Amino acid sequence: MLRVPKGEGPESQRGAFALAAGAAGAAAVFALLGAYLPLFSWFFSALWPLPISLAALAAGGGWGVLALAGALALLSYFLEPAGVGVFFLPLGAGGLLAGMLLPRAWRPGRVWFLSVVLTVILAAGVLAFLTPLGVFSFADLEKEMAAYWQSMASLYEAQGIPEAVYQEYVQILTSAFKRLLPALLFLEAAAMVTVNFAAAYLLARRWKIAVGELPPFREWQMPWYAAWGVILGLAAWLGGDFWGISWLLALGQNVLVAYLPFLLLFGTAVAVFYYHRSSLPVWLKVGLVILGLFYIHVAGALVLALGVFDPLLNYRKLGRSKGVGE
Repeated sequence: MLRVPKGEGPESQRGAFALAAGAAGAAAVFALLGAYLPLFSWFFSALWPLPISLAALAAGGGWGVLALAGALALLSYFLEPAGVGVFFLPLGAGGLLAGMLLPRAWRPGRVWFLSVVLTVILAAGVLAFLTPLGVFSFADLEKEMAAYWQSMASLYEAQGIPEAVYQEYVQILTSAFKRLLPALLFLEAAAMVTVNFAAAYLLARRWKIAVGELPPFREWQMPWYAAWGVILGLAAWLGGDFWGISWLLALGQNVLVAYLPFLLLFGTAVAVFYYHRSSLPVWLKVGLVILGLFYIHVAGALVLALGVFDPLLNYRKLGRSKGVGE
């Protein structure tokens, strides 16, 4: 149990300070493991804000801020400060916000969303600040990617793929990477925030800290107003393609790519809802699931359609009104 005594007494203050210091040290260790262990880099980098979230959960937001500041100071001693600002500050701030808001019994989905937004805004701000200074360059990132693909050329040549075909393939991938980089960065940030948020939420429930109730997965639903993002993204894509406006086309593609995993997630929640509500025999439902796995492209398209239209049509309400499974 990490919770410290509440109050203003010396014992409470010493306990909270010790907790914040321990959280800063643990977070710095996680981040350094992510920096120096390539095989586990993504995992430890995603979990590095967890001790900070726990400090804010157990002792309060002020001590969480102290833990974050201490962790960043330690990391700046061992790593390049610019790299700390780009890779660790945004995730740490997102973890801190989650730790501060979860005890307020906010809806977990809203806390997660705000943590993702803060992480993305800080990451974009730091990149926008460092890029003109020459500390960070997207051109260098593109060169590293091109060098990686060039190093793989011999492997493809050994499989009988002509060099001209391979180079065309590399150009297509590089162009797509450059065009969709904002969406890819957003999705990676969202995935990392999700890992830390899930761990913090589960530990808070285990330690009996009052947090908002997370509904069953089959009840997860994207807010109706979020569907406008899909509509506007599709409109930007089609408009940019029709009028030949490259930036509008790229904007629409990035919006839709950023939405894609979430649409699949919420579409799967609708499918799970009807799976549980259906009165079909279990063997038949399992058979349909296996069939969907064999024809994953068709099943994926159907699930995606469910995710797109569920905020507008509310399939669960339709199922309940018709008494599905009752």
